[in-house]
Amino acid sequence: MRRLPTAHVTASPRALCILMLIASLPTALSQPATADGQTKLQGDPKAVAAIERMLERLGGRAVWSRTQSLYVEYEGWRTRPNEPVIERAWRDLTGPQQRSEYQGRSFLTVTGLSPTTGWTSRDGKLEMFDAERHRATVERYPFGFYTSLRTLAVGDDRIRLAWRDPDRVVVSTSEGRERGWWQIDETGAPIRWGAATPTGGTVEYVYGPVRSFGTINFPAWGASTDGWWRWNYVRVDPSVDPIPVSLEPPGRP
Repeated sequence: MRRLPTAHVTASPRALCILMLIASLPTALSQPATADGQTKLQGDPKAVAAIERMLERLGGRAVWSRTQSLYVEYEGWRTRPNEPVIERAWRDLTGPQQRSEYQGRSFLTVTGLSPTTGWTSRDGKLEMFDAERHRATVERYPFGFYTSLRTLAVGDDRIRLAWRDPDRVVVSTSEGRERGWWQIDETGAPIRWGAATPTGGTVEYVYGPVRSFGTINFPAWGASTDGWWRWNYVRVDPSVDPIPVSLEPPGRP
């Protein structure tokens, strides 16, 4: 690459300051801030108000915007097969990194996701995501139930919020691709959430009353709307540190 002669790019300190200020204006204007300095959510006013209410109810935008990773532990029951299940999940809320473990009486399923790979191990049998499934999973990652809490808290400019009567907030990308929806009550508690899956299906869950989990609040329980998976939250721990577990498939160093 050819470089311009030095004489063509020199400028006085005052001129450089002016140029830097002008260059920063588009970014500042495209990311409007609220009175407390937080980036403003973009979308229908009713939808924005509902999401703001939910974030406040769950501990506040400041807490969720600082959270880098989230550990969640559940005790539940699944119908396929019919038995109790303990689930543990570590999620990076800033990028596509996740590990989940589902342990029942008769099975152990572990899944992992990183920016380069995705996999599932069922009782030691490993299945790697193909390129399309991995791409779709990574693309949807910022819009999941848990990861959305930080995406919304930081006012990510990739999202747009729309109101759908009577009580639904629809979350879409800035290009208009719908990624999921929330139903939020008047206190700010999430009641239901749903989305399309990377494999072409849909998921929808209903959530119980909010209770305290230390520094944040969270629903006490959740269930799929068809009843095949019901659970109580045992631990919900946000952290400013990266997830502490390996994302590599079993058997790899």
